[in-house]
Amino acid sequence: MRFSLACVCLVFFSGTCVSLSADASAAASQWVVSSPGAEARWSVGSLHYITWKAPENSTGSRVRIEYSTDSGASWKAVADNARNTGRHLWKVPDSVSTNCLLRIAPLEGGPTAQVRFSIIPSQEVPNYQWVNVTAKAAYAPRDGAGALVFKGLMWLLGGWNPNDKVYFPRICNNEVWSSADGARWTLVKPNTFLDDRFDSNSDWEGRHTAGYVVYRGKMWIVGGDANQGHYQNDVWNSEDGKNWNHVNKGRDVPWGPRVLHYTLAFDDKIWVMGGQTIPQIAPEEEVFYRDVWHTTDGVHWVRVQPAEPYWSARGMIGGNVVF
Repeated sequence: MRFSLACVCLVFFSGTCVSLSADASAAASQWVVSSPGAEARWSVGSLHYITWKAPENSTGSRVRIEYSTDSGASWKAVADNARNTGRHLWKVPDSVSTNCLLRIAPLEGGPTAQVRFSIIPSQEVPNYQWVNVTAKAAYAPRDGAGALVFKGLMWLLGGWNPNDKVYFPRICNNEVWSSADGARWTLVKPNTFLDDRFDSNSDWEGRHTAGYVVYRGKMWIVGGDANQGHYQNDVWNSEDGKNWNHVNKGRDVPWGPRVLHYTLAFDDKIWVMGGQTIPQIAPEEEVFYRDVWHTTDGVHWVRVQPAEPYWSARGMIGGNVVF
């Protein structure tokens, strides 16, 4: 393995050359490298998409992508003649450095977008081993709770346990827990979803299998389940897990009714995809969805129409992956 003190990766586009820092200000150039981002650390041998944004009038052009491991003194090609699709899959080379650059530019000449990042030693290990941190967490057993990483802590939101009438008097609860190590948990917000006196405008109803994301410095809950005999078409967010803001009060999401949808944060937006209704629990015609929506504020939603062919209608979608 070769080690150097500095790496540089550049992406070239048609026109004059404009160098961008790791902060890649869009104001400095029409071309912007979005990945790797500032302070990105990519390990040797790993696969990553290099992504960029280009002006609309450059859609048909082709680009040259290069990287440097010596602060720009010399350059090596990632792709000499790549389509300007906005992304290119790259296997990170065997050159470790804390100061790398990558640049993209159009073949026809034009501004160059450049970003600084790091290449770190391979993170590959021969065997992974799980360690049981605790078998007796402070919170009661549950299903479908929200799980997020936010402000250096792990967070557990709500959940479902119909057999536990103490901690889940209405099947689901809305308590919030946090932990720095997975062993010791702190109750940040106790369950307030106790009986018919609950005010759904002051706090979110107990739920499970909702949409949970971290977005713009806050934790978000997007939609919910149908266990209360209706569909939860609300959106909430919080900066601390204790105090929650009803984002779309008096304005249900336009993609309801649905549950078991796929929710994630990507490209500075919150996305909702697929999902279904469950008429056996809450009266609605049975529907499985294959639509896609996004929002920047949780109130105003835009429906995106994917180009065919794409995935079939589905619900009960697990996971949350951006790659």
